[in-house]
Amino acid sequence: YLVGPDLKMRTISRLYAEYPEEYIAQVREAGTSPAEIAEIERTSSTVLTQSVDTTSVALALKGDRGTVTNAKEYTGKTSITAFRPLDLGKLDWVVIARIDSDEAFGPATDFALRIILTLLVIVLVVCLVSLAFAQYFTRPVRRLADAARAVTNGDVAMRLPNLGSGEVGELGQAFNELSEALAQKQQQVYEQQAENTRMLTAVMPESMARRFHAGEDQIGDDYPDVAVVSTEVLGLEQLAAGRTGPEEIALLRQLAKGFDDAAERMGIERMRSLRGRYMACSGLVTPRVDSVDRAVDFAVEMKAVVERFNTRAETSLTVKIGVSNGLVRAGLIDRRTLAYDLWGEAVDTANAVRWVSPDPGIYLTKAVYDHVRAYHKLVKAGSVETPYGTKDVWRIG
Repeated sequence: YLVGPDLKMRTISRLYAEYPEEYIAQVREAGTSPAEIAEIERTSSTVLTQSVDTTSVALALKGDRGTVTNAKEYTGKTSITAFRPLDLGKLDWVVIARIDSDEAFGPATDFALRIILTLLVIVLVVCLVSLAFAQYFTRPVRRLADAARAVTNGDVAMRLPNLGSGEVGELGQAFNELSEALAQKQQQVYEQQAENTRMLTAVMPESMARRFHAGEDQIGDDYPDVAVVSTEVLGLEQLAAGRTGPEEIALLRQLAKGFDDAAERMGIERMRSLRGRYMACSGLVTPRVDSVDRAVDFAVEMKAVVERFNTRAETSLTVKIGVSNGLVRAGLIDRRTLAYDLWGEAVDTANAVRWVSPDPGIYLTKAVYDHVRAYHKLVKAGSVETPYGTKDVWRIG
């Protein structure tokens, strides 16, 4: 296109001639004034209407000639521009030849993209082939590594399939032998732990045993609302008479098992079992809203257990049972000897109320009486002195 010294076009823009609406949109966005745009639309021409104030025009009007790359044109686009003055006598015009940068560099850009895509495809193919070979050659090693991690996480039952011949196969066989040895050792450890747990739970509640296994040093707690059942079996001298020691122990085990089975069935926690004494609690390990009711029902069941035992063993044992409710303290007194004990007001009171009368039976404190008087026939049995004061006692009659 041609431009005069007034910076107005002297030729019609090819873009305007071919695509007038697109041309108007571009020059408007590039900053052409509304007045010029209106004049272009009125005359349907860019001659003497479109202003072209660009670097190329300015240089050409000064008499220079040459090219400018990445120059911003009147349309707002970036172009490659060649310019020079136009020698037409007295006409001080300049001629501008331009091509959009996108159009000029398009083929080169497309070629570069094709080269890049070709290289990427080649690299991808090489990587995939290399990965396939790597997978093939390293699969046995990865199997071995996965198996080792599984054993580290505790799966000693992990065994490897045949990894083939050579060093890798020998390594897999050695791993299987090691895993088998670990499994045997682990089974021995589990059996020993089970035996230790059984022994611990024989002398303390399971929750205390877990704390002991965890290495806790000071194991002890206060339990403010626990029902305690303290039992003494009477008549053991008659049981021992005429029997050997092993025979007597076998019968005592039968009786204790009867108490234990009833305790487990009724949700009672066995605390201590000696030759003629048995102590259990309700609400110590597992808090219960009906701990007192359970304790009294258990005391009644213990009496029934003794009666059934007498029928089978042809004995005449009786029981004195004290039931109390209140604060219990429990703890491990000596870790070395596993000396676990219960004490506190509820324990001392349950032991004391059994001796309010010389007669066998089930004896209850006032607090227990208030809980169960609607369900049992109770008679006043007297009162006893305890370290916590005088306690009234009732008997299930």
